[in-house]
Amino acid sequence: MEELRDKLEDYLSGKLGAAEKKALEQQLASDPALQEMLRWQKLERDAMDVLAEDDLRNDLLEWKKGLPANKSPKIVPIWSRYTIAIAAAVALILSIWWWTKPTTDVTIGPRTAQNQPVVPKTSPQASIDTPSIKPHTNPEKPIVNTPKALSSRYLALAESNYDALRNSINAPQVRGSKPEKDSTLSATQILKQDGFAAFNKAEYKACIGKLSKVPATDKGYFTTMEYLGHAYFRTKEFKKAAATFQMVYEQNLPLSTDRARWYYLLAMLADGKEDSASFKTNLNLLANDPSRDYSQQAQKLLEKLAPQR
Repeated sequence: MEELRDKLEDYLSGKLGAAEKKALEQQLASDPALQEMLRWQKLERDAMDVLAEDDLRNDLLEWKKGLPANKSPKIVPIWSRYTIAIAAAVALILSIWWWTKPTTDVTIGPRTAQNQPVVPKTSPQASIDTPSIKPHTNPEKPIVNTPKALSSRYLALAESNYDALRNSINAPQVRGSKPEKDSTLSATQILKQDGFAAFNKAEYKACIGKLSKVPATDKGYFTTMEYLGHAYFRTKEFKKAAATFQMVYEQNLPLSTDRARWYYLLAMLADGKEDSASFKTNLNLLANDPSRDYSQQAQKLLEKLAPQR
């Protein structure tokens, strides 16, 4: 800063060389901060000149009067006293301003992006603090795939697919060798008859109690097991339902294999086992083979599962 003041002083005093003077004047032409600094320095010089003139004038007056050593008190003309007072006031104001003014970073030399002073633009209302009002927003909350949330969505997806075919599932009636006489039914047939009747009445607990006792040696055992699997599903015993449907589709029976596989998938999905290898293998088996029963349902299920994983 002192170097800059000295350079401006040399400029005002006419001591700068031609090249330096030209460079400084080019910078002054585009630098408001430097222009302001030059104005104040020139005002300070003028004030000091006024003080120097007054001192010289007083000395000349004293010399002209030829006052002796024990001269009487010097009488200063009124116009001179006023001039001195004004000059002193200007000097005092300049001193106070110089030591209290904020420092402006002004650099002598070529103007670059690094030394370019920033002169903020202000308006008459710039000093008024206006609180900013942010617009009210209510963004939709993103879907968070927590284990609990996924489990709920998978259960709903499984049950919606199951309900689409619920009304088509009706248990058959069991008849003995002589339908007109119930006494001709065997104990196994009675279990099946009572179990199927309970199923059709939506008494699924009673149905499970009967059909779960049917022996594996019965001729229609795997058909019976399908209805047992449905009874487990409707009482939300999904793990038992999946195990029962799996037992059926593994027999590779012509009419029930793909059907049992489809319900196995729904039971596994409802039980939260959608990441198991068995679930993925069976779902892809149905979805990728259009000739299989339930292939279209499997394709749609695969599409719905994709964005949730």
